[in-house]
Amino acid sequence: RLQLDRRACQGKVVTFQEYLSHMAQLNQAFSMSQQLRDDCSNNNHKYIAHQIALLYQCLSYQNLRTQQFKKRIEPEFEDLKRTTEQAAQPQLTPKQREWLRSLTSDVMDVATDFNGPVTAFLHSWVDVLAHTG
Repeated sequence: RLQLDRRACQGKVVTFQEYLSHMAQLNQAFSMSQQLRDDCSNNNHKYIAHQIALLYQCLSYQNLRTQQFKKRIEPEFEDLKRTTEQAAQPQLTPKQREWLRSLTSDVMDVATDFNGPVTAFLHSWVDVLAHTG
């Protein structure tokens, strides 16, 4: 029987519920980034600012350690918002598209790097789950 109570991660006790919550947050950040990256190719960017705000919220989860991404979003957000509110069928500029592709690719890379600092919080649970079965 698998013991799913607590594990020590980086000197902190992490419950299985915290592990699941962290994985859900990683998935949400990854999924939102993937959706934004895919939407860059569309001809209508009306909801891009709203989607970026949702991504920003996903990145606010304390254990994700993703401040660098939030700092990349903050200086660009108002300009993106203006762009998306100006026309009935707004289009991002090529520079904005490239910025968004770069940001979302970087978020997706970090969310799937299970050796990186974002997932260090999970290592003891990953070890437990890897050795079950």
